Amino acid sequence: VTDTFIDDCIQMYETKTKERVKSLSGTSLDGGTNINGVEVEPIEVMLDKINWTEFYQNAIPSYFHGDLQPENILYDRENNKFVLIDWRQQFGNSIDTNLLKNGYLKREPIHFNKEFVIDDELFFQFIQDTQKESWQKLQEIHGDDIKEKILQSYQKQVDLDSLIQVIRKGFTVSGIKLDCLFLKPVNKLNDTAEPLYQKNILSVMRQVVTADNNKPDLTLCLNGMPVATAELKNPATGQNYEDAITQYKEDRDPAHKLVSFKRGALVHFAIDPNEVFMTTKLQKDKTQFLPFNQGKNDGKGNPDNPNGYNTEIG
Repeated sequence: VTDTFIDDCIQMYETKTKERVKSLSGTSLDGGTNINGVEVEPIEVMLDKINWTEFYQNAIPSYFHGDLQPENILYDRENNKFVLIDWRQQFGNSIDTNLLKNGYLKREPIHFNKEFVIDDELFFQFIQDTQKESWQKLQEIHGDDIKEKILQSYQKQVDLDSLIQVIRKGFTVSGIKLDCLFLKPVNKLNDTAEPLYQKNILSVMRQVVTADNNKPDLTLCLNGMPVATAELKNPATGQNYEDAITQYKEDRDPAHKLVSFKRGALVHFAIDPNEVFMTTKLQKDKTQFLPFNQGKNDGKGNPDNPNGYNTEIG
């Protein structure tokens, strides 16, 4: 058993299980003490009793993962072995990897605040790192309620104006201005502008669960604020960017905060390994998607990428 395999096991079984349990805390599924007439301990207590180290050390790598979806399993007759395909995960990981190489942070869905539609942890980190005096003044005014007050003011301004305007102009809390973005300075004459610009935080999340239980494949954030979503599709199973477009039109509610026009993410991408299409406004079957490609041989699509997908980022 290699260290890499153990790290994968920790992420897949321990970390993911604990995150999912934590996400159910306080819901109707939390707090049950009796299952089929048997008294049980809280799930957190039972998880703590698992000897995870022994579990990993005794694990045996295999060719199958838990789903065993028929379309994910191929039989290689020449080599007499099974091959698993989890294409969207692979493609998504490729995108993740290239985003990370370009300065993005990888965040987990549990970090996403469904009520305010924001990664509030990164949002507060950005404000504290770039506007310490404003944070201190607000803390003097609101004390322990400072974060709630900031989120309430942020949401009120976004609803009143738009996300793009709040990103550009910031918003006010109890008379104190907070900026949401620092632009790259046009020159180096201002000694403070470049350090502030460098403190902007770009991040990516996989499978964010929204309040209406939708799960965009990717959500890209700027200082915690969601600025783009993306759906990834798999030609190997008969799907491409057109199916992603259909998903946006049929399965995404334009009224939901994450994807609503002006209030939600600024752009939505339909992606397969060869082509990318985008829209800035979801409106069911009236949604207009436009190509977001570089072109290939004076035509549509993207140049061939010998090192990965044609739509790879980086």
